[in-house]
Amino acid sequence: MAMCGKGKPVGRGAAGQLEIAAPPGMRVGDRAVVGIAESSLLRAAAVAYAVPLAVMLGAGIAASLLGGGDGEAAAASVTGLACGLLLARHWAGRMSSRGELTPVLLRWDGDQAQANWRGRQDA
Repeated sequence: MAMCGKGKPVGRGAAGQLEIAAPPGMRVGDRAVVGIAESSLLRAAAVAYAVPLAVMLGAGIAASLLGGGDGEAAAASVTGLACGLLLARHWAGRMSSRGELTPVLLRWDGDQAQANWRGRQDA
């Protein structure tokens, strides 16, 4: 089970479990630090928030520039938001299928590399 910095279980699903590839020597119950690449996290946030917003604003502005009134611009914005959400869902699915959003094991409490890392930090 993955644990946050405060020792509380985190993850997804009802059991709060997260599947990751475990290296040899790792045992059930070991505390682990997992993460995803920072660039993937930023890209996922942009897809989730910026894409729907940009499509919504673009559709509303386009409707206004084409001579539509407030009602048409509002309707175009709502339609643009729906299209942007669908587009974001598609892009997020592609990112997930490529493994960009898959968490990886960074270190665990039985990891010798972590002990070496702590030793360098104290020096």
